[in-house]
Amino acid sequence: MQQSDVFRPHRATHEDVDLEIDLARFRVRRRGCDVDVTPTELGLLSTLARRPGVVVSPTRLNGTSSGAFRPMTAASLYTMICSLRQKLHAAGLPYAIRTVRSRGYALADDLVVHFRH
Repeated sequence: MQQSDVFRPHRATHEDVDLEIDLARFRVRRRGCDVDVTPTELGLLSTLARRPGVVVSPTRLNGTSSGAFRPMTAASLYTMICSLRQKLHAAGLPYAIRTVRSRGYALADDLVVHFRH
């Protein structure tokens, strides 16, 4: 082992990353494969992914509607989260989003998410 290897910080490799969110291309990828999401789902996922494990309230999720999606009713938000969950489950992430009753939603805190801008 070289001395420079000792001080090199660990970088996530392609295999370490669970989700790649490319905001510039409006794309979500899981281990190199595209996950087909709508712009609204992309907005929700990117909001949750900014702080995995932290519960985000429905009001806050609606407050992030900067062009990507418009404010929704609680029922519409629930439907969009369910749809996003199904797509992530199909991509191999069955427990990616959890519901915290009366508080909101959170992305699993053990997911490794990489953002591209």
